Amino acid sequence: MTLLPNLSLAMGNNTMAATSAFQPNNSLQGLQTLNEFVGGIGILLQIVGFNGSTAVPSLLQAFESLSISATLPALNSTLLQSAALTILNTTGKQNNMAHVNVNLKNPFSAGLTIMSINSTVMSHGLSLGTIQTSMNFPASGKSTTTSPMLDLNMNLDPPTIFTLLRRLTVQAGQRTDQIDVIISLGGIQYISSSDADGTKVSQKGQGNNANIFMGFNLPSFVDAAFK
Repeated sequence: MTLLPNLSLAMGNNTMAATSAFQPNNSLQGLQTLNEFVGGIGILLQIVGFNGSTAVPSLLQAFESLSISATLPALNSTLLQSAALTILNTTGKQNNMAHVNVNLKNPFSAGLTIMSINSTVMSHGLSLGTIQTSMNFPASGKSTTTSPMLDLNMNLDPPTIFTLLRRLTVQAGQRTDQIDVIISLGGIQYISSSDADGTKVSQKGQGNNANIFMGFNLPSFVDAAFK
């Protein structure tokens, strides 16, 4: 509901302030509006009158037929400020589960309560894992709150992991010769990613590439790519 308190209209253009009460949980359209707003999408709104728009009988017909188009600008800040990933001793052994928590910055004056998360973690068009959990995560207004630990079901499929590694290697300005040779020897194929450089693994002359591994340290290589 939108209110125009102490409304006074003059001839010509009028500029006025309005206050609105928004309850997104009351309808599917309200939830969609909230999701798009926090997702960085501007919302086209239609402000319409109704039979209770004014208590002045002579103005009711005009106000209840009111229809104004407006655009609600998207939220210009992100709710998720940062995330911390914890690899468990069992990750990649007993199962693919890891832990993650996030810092949520609530830009609203009203508090938020996150009841569930159904999310896919993506990077460069690659699906790296999913979070599907019910929870009760309160976030006070105008503050940053750390979530409880969440279960992240990681995608440890080798083609996905090595494709991401190569993409980040290129992004970091490093050579890809060594990782290309390792991938080829392992019989692993790179998969499509949204912004890969398009360079394909060359099979030619790999038998003479032993010198490219002089001083090569795989853990340091990975750390530099993911930095």
